[in-house]
Amino acid sequence: MGTNFINYVILEITLMVCVLFVGCMTRNVIMKAFSIGMFTTNMIGYLKSFYQATGEFKSYGKVLNIEKFALFTMNMLLIFIVNTKNFMDYIWAQVIIGIVIMIYLLAKVQINLKFIQKGKISIEEFLINTKSGFILMLGNFSSTIFTGLDRWFVKLLMSATCFSLYSFAVSMESVINVFMTPITISMYNYFCVKRSVDKIIQIKRLVLIWGFMIITAAFPAKIILEIYLPKYLDSNSIIFLLFASQAFYVIIKGVYVNLYKARKEQDKYLKQILYMTVLAFLLNAILYFLLNSMQGIALGTLITSMIWLIICETHMPEIRFQVKEIAFLVTMLSTYLLCGYKFNAISGCFIYLNVGLFAMIFL
Repeated sequence: MGTNFINYVILEITLMVCVLFVGCMTRNVIMKAFSIGMFTTNMIGYLKSFYQATGEFKSYGKVLNIEKFALFTMNMLLIFIVNTKNFMDYIWAQVIIGIVIMIYLLAKVQINLKFIQKGKISIEEFLINTKSGFILMLGNFSSTIFTGLDRWFVKLLMSATCFSLYSFAVSMESVINVFMTPITISMYNYFCVKRSVDKIIQIKRLVLIWGFMIITAAFPAKIILEIYLPKYLDSNSIIFLLFASQAFYVIIKGVYVNLYKARKEQDKYLKQILYMTVLAFLLNAILYFLLNSMQGIALGTLITSMIWLIICETHMPEIRFQVKEIAFLVTMLSTYLLCGYKFNAISGCFIYLNVGLFAMIFL
């Protein structure tokens, strides 16, 4: 780790100095703050990734909580105690918090591992890491575009009202990410350590069940819309389609994407996400012109997630779903959409959960 860390620090310092130089030459205070903030943010990200890769999830969770709590506390102090309206105060506060957290995390890792003094500059390792990291960066960037593609369609092709309803549905969908994140984070470490096919198949089956459990949240969301937010009731049909897609994405991101990363197959991941972005664009365009509605675009998102899972299944036949698991998936998806559209929230949720419990018996 020492050599890897030293090379990474040199790269980040070089980038920081370049941006800081431009900031000094142009006398741009924001760019100066950005150069330091960029360095600390990337260093914290490196250490977070280290905790994730080594299975130190307790420390990983603490980092997330400390970072958010410190920033919130500092902003409250500046607003209510210092009573400042200078935006630079808030920018520098965030930079300072980043520096403190970076030093704390680095000191903690160094005390436990004493790795820095073992490191050295290695051009070969630097080039290898840069090559694989660049591919992964492109993959993550493409994933960001892919994730927000449906919203761009609604924004550019439909009215402001439609966009607000669709955005509301997406914001409700983000609740699912709270329950997906533990899977996507922890599985990477697990697959780096253990790669037994039987274990992966077992994990994948559990993730399948978990995916269809967490989308049950669409039913409480429907109750909230019916009782408290009737003006957003039209987004209900979008919510059920978008939530359904998450049942597929939790398998894709939790199992397959982490396997690509653990196996150092970032190039396959990049190609796949690029293909899926093109496919999502085409499906959204076709379904928009066929149905001329937000529901058409949301349906395109769901179909894209299903096709992506099928592609992943063909690429890794050794962990492919068996007939009983496919039957479970089809049964749960059909029941979910039927209950979401044809029943009220309470009845639909009750029927869906009971069908799910019955279906699990046969897995």
